Amino acid sequence: MPNPSKSAWFLLWTQELVSWSAAFVYLIPGLFALFLFMPFFIKGRFEKASWFKKSCLALNIFVLAVFAGIIAFTVIAAFFRGEYWQLVF
Repeated sequence: MPNPSKSAWFLLWTQELVSWSAAFVYLIPGLFALFLFMPFFIKGRFEKASWFKKSCLALNIFVLAVFAGIIAFTVIAAFFRGEYWQLVF
């Protein structure tokens, strides 16, 4: 039986997520839809643009957490997965 191959580097986080449970594959479209409608969750949308407004603190923390998770899953899949997708250190 051949060794399962890894995805391209920009899709490794999805492969790692699905390796934990196949049910996580439904999380990806949900996150995409959430990011698509994110501008409607911002209070005071017509104010002057600025980075990390206090009124959007929870939303900013959520976005940073999602991207930190994507980076963490990518690093785990790229550097800590060996033959047959076993964790190696």
